[in-house]
Amino acid sequence: MGEIHRLERIGPIPLCRAGYSGIPEVGEGSIGPTNCLSTRLVTVGEYLACVAARACPPPGLGPGCSAARPGEPLRPINCVSFENARAFCRFREAEIPQSGMWPAVGRAGDDRRYPWGNEAPTTETCWSPQARRTLPCEASPARPRSAVGVEDLVGNLRYWTTSLYIESCGSSFRERPVSLNERCRTESREPSVDVGIRCGHSER
Repeated sequence: MGEIHRLERIGPIPLCRAGYSGIPEVGEGSIGPTNCLSTRLVTVGEYLACVAARACPPPGLGPGCSAARPGEPLRPINCVSFENARAFCRFREAEIPQSGMWPAVGRAGDDRRYPWGNEAPTTETCWSPQARRTLPCEASPARPRSAVGVEDLVGNLRYWTTSLYIESCGSSFRERPVSLNERCRTESREPSVDVGIRCGHSER
């Protein structure tokens, strides 16, 4: 609940490739060289295409791993390491985004608490502890999006980022929803059921 207030001046929306959302510069700062972020998480089908092209290592297939569920290519890939994610993004001629994009892509210069606004999260499956699994990455008018149209910044999976440390941003289907005021967290480089992939690229 509550109104959303503009806090800072925002720059023009960057021109991005299809499937990416542009993140404007906010105030006098910069989010870094990568200012386009994939609109949704990388899917099982997309990642397995990279494996088939011999550009990516196979994903994990243990308990909770999306690729272990046959016939669900639209489910977001997890159980991939930081290096796996980097290989995939390079395969797509992109790169792993920096962690500074997390609040920028969610907020775009206003004071919203969550990517979709100030309303508290409800029991949608993508962040419900009752779900115990991820949601397929399918376009839906009901799926909450950020100020610049990015899906699942909270819920489904966290995603790999890089800055001074290896980090993941957001929250997964197994965790309480995080607000945009919370920091990304440092990770090992190893695969996790909670962490997936987004890619970024610089404005065309």
